[in-house]
Amino acid sequence: MNDFGKKGDLVSALKAYEALKQTTIGPNMFVYRTIIDVCGFCEDSVKSRYIYEDLLNQKVTPNIYVFNSLMNVNAHDLTYTLHIYNDMRNLNVKADMASYNILLKACCLAGRVDLARDIYREVQDLESAGALKLDVFTYSTIIKVFADAKMWQMALKTKDDMLSAGVTPNTVTWSSLISACANAGLVEQSIQLYEEMLQAGCEPNSQCCNTLLHACVEACQYDRAFRLVQAWKDSNTSKTLSGDRESITEEVLETEETSESSLSSPQHISPLHHASFLKTFRFAPTITTYNILMKACGTDFFRAKALMEEMRSVGLTPNQISWSILIDVCGGSGNVEGAVQV
Repeated sequence: MNDFGKKGDLVSALKAYEALKQTTIGPNMFVYRTIIDVCGFCEDSVKSRYIYEDLLNQKVTPNIYVFNSLMNVNAHDLTYTLHIYNDMRNLNVKADMASYNILLKACCLAGRVDLARDIYREVQDLESAGALKLDVFTYSTIIKVFADAKMWQMALKTKDDMLSAGVTPNTVTWSSLISACANAGLVEQSIQLYEEMLQAGCEPNSQCCNTLLHACVEACQYDRAFRLVQAWKDSNTSKTLSGDRESITEEVLETEETSESSLSSPQHISPLHHASFLKTFRFAPTITTYNILMKACGTDFFRAKALMEEMRSVGLTPNQISWSILIDVCGGSGNVEGAVQV
């Protein structure tokens, strides 16, 4: 069944499931869980619900793993997920940490901050009672809930809870924390979290870097945004956070002078305060990175166009957003004819 699921062939997977049902003596929870997971792989959550109803009609009580798979496959539908959770409780199937993590995931997808907070408090109480142990997924998910709701203070408090519990943040956690502050327009706090992330030995991903870049641009700190990208692109940059801040700043300024044609910043730039976040890691600018930088060009059409050409030169294909930004930049410069030609 798994092989069919990986191929997206749900029809064949269901045929295999029916065949296994005929040859298996008694309920096989592994088979039920597998076919439900396959429904998720094939993006057909409705089929998973039919399988669940079939189990109930046969008077079969699913175990915790089947329930968790069912809730996870249907996490996009909070109402149904809560319905399954209530069924689980009524059937005296005890929820585990994965169950609560899936509930938090469903709340996150539905934007239900209130319910997510209630569930978070519940699992904290259970942890205090020694019933379970919160993991990195729990903390990362609730932090993302707060980040999406622009509740940056709650996100930072959750990080403190996490560290106090001895749970180490991962890339997803740090990315959500940075997003929480970036969404609230707190650029300095975002960069401080970025520095903490590097100090912890956690390597940023493209989403994290682009979020930080977007925060700088939204705050009109264009110089910082362009220098960030230059630092990411420069394979010779290997300064650590413990290095001399002044020497790092000088190196970045020298780098900017040698690459002014491709990554010069717009006018009215703000001073560079935190140059200590520079560090070499495996990240290259993405299409989103270039789109954000093009937006930062304001009305400088030639600079924006140069960025698009550079995007192509590194093997990236401009998307619809890229062209839309370029047209806006051209139109903003008063070159209506040029905007039409683009």
